[in-house]
Amino acid sequence: MKELIETSKNSSWKGYTLEELYLRRAEIYARKEIEKYRLTLATEGMRRSTPLLGGGGSGLMSKASGWMSYLEYGLVAYRVVRRVLPFFRRRKK
Repeated sequence: MKELIETSKNSSWKGYTLEELYLRRAEIYARKEIEKYRLTLATEGMRRSTPLLGGGGSGLMSKASGWMSYLEYGLVAYRVVRRVLPFFRRRKK
């Protein structure tokens, strides 16, 4: 570690100016935004071409998620009936 400090003291490099730092930061931000856009395009294309992920309303996952809500309602209704039904059977006797 001491060697790095000593060599940096002896070198003629004075560092970046504030303007150079601003330019580098802007360049990195632009690259990041471009990569986000490219990633979005790639995932959108994959989503449209893969039937499991659903291209609109016709995908298998979108249909399954629609049916899951019906199944959940049915399961809740079944549980309620199972808990309430013995109460009514006892009152009839």
